[in-house]
Amino acid sequence: MDPPSYGRGPNGQIWKLEDELYPFASLCMNLLSDNPLFILINSYTTGLQPLVLYNILSRLTKSLGGKVDAQEAGLPVTREGLYFLRRFGALEQIAGARRKLKR
Repeated sequence: MDPPSYGRGPNGQIWKLEDELYPFASLCMNLLSDNPLFILINSYTTGLQPLVLYNILSRLTKSLGGKVDAQEAGLPVTREGLYFLRRFGALEQIAGARRKLKR
């Protein structure tokens, strides 16, 4: 999933990823099969570290087994010498066996 960093509801409600990610991810767990192949949370939110994604996925997927990983990837912008950052957390479980996530 790739939830937005920020949003507003029809009645002006404010939705911030850093406040709502755990409850949102918890609700999404109800959509998974009994033996999911993987779960991926992607985020471009400034200040949301990979450890946060790791902790959320670890807590919510404890009963599923598999391997949880969270990383930060930077794509260089060569002219300016800057990096475009992406953070992600993932659980991978294939047929009940643990496999390393490909990076």
